[in-house]
Amino acid sequence: MNKVNKMCSIFDIIFYMIGNQIKYYRELYKYTQTELAQKLGISFQALSNYENNRREPNIALIKKICNIFEISTDELLEYNTIIKK
Repeated sequence: MNKVNKMCSIFDIIFYMIGNQIKYYRELYKYTQTELAQKLGISFQALSNYENNRREPNIALIKKICNIFEISTDELLEYNTIIKK
């Protein structure tokens, strides 16, 4: 595997984790997709796409998500949280 393929794989894993993490924290805080989407200023369909790893949130949206859940971006990307589920 060359460097480019390794890089793509790493980014794919990170964004896969973000989708799962968003869902994890949304459920932890007992928000529906509609409620969290309203707080983020996006549609619930867009949020669903992020949670199901069909789309990748931009940095500004990641910051909003972290502010709502009062977590750091590092915590959002922390793999251990997914395992705890």
